[in-house]
Amino acid sequence: MTSEALNEPSTTPAIAYGAADDDAVRAAFVAEINAPWWYRWLYNNAENEFKTRATGYYVGYALAKRYYTAADDKKPSSETSSSWTTATGPP
Repeated sequence: MTSEALNEPSTTPAIAYGAADDDAVRAAFVAEINAPWWYRWLYNNAENEFKTRATGYYVGYALAKRYYTAADDKKPSSETSSSWTTATGPP
């Protein structure tokens, strides 16, 4: 959402890699979606098939972006997807 709001690309390497190789990342994620581990997707280093750490963050980014892009009314979709950050007030 920040990238969309600022109209700037993310500086996170996993986002750039995932966007460039979406089909491969999606296929690998779908194959492991019910796996009992997250280490290949979050909190990891680049020792994986993608040679990019934390590729799961791209998966979340892509899901949120597709939801936002598909929404007819962008304001409610951005409020819904970011409501968890304001539920308890400012940090």
